[in-house]
Amino acid sequence: MQERKFRKKAFQFLFVIVIVICAFVIGKIIDSRQDLANKQAEHKEIQEKIEDESKRTEDLEDYQDYIGTDEFTEEQARGFGYVYPDEKVLKPEEDK
Repeated sequence: MQERKFRKKAFQFLFVIVIVICAFVIGKIIDSRQDLANKQAEHKEIQEKIEDESKRTEDLEDYQDYIGTDEFTEEQARGFGYVYPDEKVLKPEEDK
């Protein structure tokens, strides 16, 4: 009779231990899923930043190529009022 009580209590104790372990494991799984979701969102955000910076780099490289052209040099010179030696500048008459 005492042996049955001991076995019953031992079984109940093991059952409680198993439940506690299962609850712990389930909690860890839920935390892991939340961490994974956060990391995926962070990864997506970083990928978008990389794409934006790649586009910006491409634009800057295009602008750098443009700066080396005669067209850019001419635009800048005209901005300062320079003209070609054989070029005539027509200015509108001012109202008197």
